[in-house]
Amino acid sequence: MAGFLTVFSPRPFTVWSGQYTSSSVVTSTADCSACSYGMGTVFDDSANGYKWFFNASQISKFSNPAPGSMGNTGRNGFAQPWLWDMDMSLLKRVQITERHWVEFRAEAYNLTNSVSFGYPTTSIASGTFGRIKDSVVSGSRKIQLGLKYSF
Repeated sequence: MAGFLTVFSPRPFTVWSGQYTSSSVVTSTADCSACSYGMGTVFDDSANGYKWFFNASQISKFSNPAPGSMGNTGRNGFAQPWLWDMDMSLLKRVQITERHWVEFRAEAYNLTNSVSFGYPTTSIASGTFGRIKDSVVSGSRKIQLGLKYSF
């Protein structure tokens, strides 16, 4: 029996205002009142079937910064949830004779079928701000079996 458990810390992302309030080259980050680094989580909207990272009350906390200011959320001010993945394999080798044996192997990738989503829309100027597009970072569960005869 062998296995791998991979755990990734939350990936940070920046929420942008979509406005050029401090320069004409880079959009400013958004202003947010009473926001924290861990704010937001992935949830299903039963009305339209989309996945969202920020709910309506959290979205209402964001606003455009004043002219000449950069916004108070800063770079990488928010983070996605923890990501994890478990792979496992089982192996059984049976000796038939001194020089012959049979090996059975079962391997499972993403054994728990854990899903990890991509980034949400990060511009408050977008009508879909906070919605997670159809991007999934993780792969689906895959199980494969193998039989090997060695001589």
